[in-house]
Amino acid sequence: MKTKKTKTLLLAIFLLLLGYVSGSAIGNIFITQFITGKSNKILLLYRPAYEYKYILNLLNNSNEYKRLAGYYSLLENRRIDSDFLIERYKREEKRYIKRSIIWLLGYSKNKKDVIEYISNIYPYSPGKIKKEILRTMKRLNLQYFNNFVKSKKIDKKYINDL
Repeated sequence: MKTKKTKTLLLAIFLLLLGYVSGSAIGNIFITQFITGKSNKILLLYRPAYEYKYILNLLNNSNEYKRLAGYYSLLENRRIDSDFLIERYKREEKRYIKRSIIWLLGYSKNKKDVIEYISNIYPYSPGKIKKEILRTMKRLNLQYFNNFVKSKKIDKKYINDL
């Protein structure tokens, strides 16, 4: 009798944990997709999505300062989507916004794609953006950064400024 109750209790605990973990994972995916404009399914499941709707409005605002606030909100809410930010980098015109986006890309989980992208845009970027690219590259992968500096023959004085 006790073993049956124990098994039932363990099964209930397992199912609760499984539900919590899978719900958290799916919720995070839905929230990220909502903020980056890929889907609005979260509204069906999560009524208090006002904060995320606010972020979405900031990101799509014509006012550059509000867009910048929206980008920083992505980091605050741990919603860094490298594909979305790379696309936004291409669309933005202001250098300080581009520089901020490069900085934010340094917090992406998709390090390989980010490093590949910023390595490709490095030669065509203005000075301050180049510095931010190097800082981000250094944060993401120190070994790659060192090889990149050697291959591009970047002046050590420039590196010491980072």
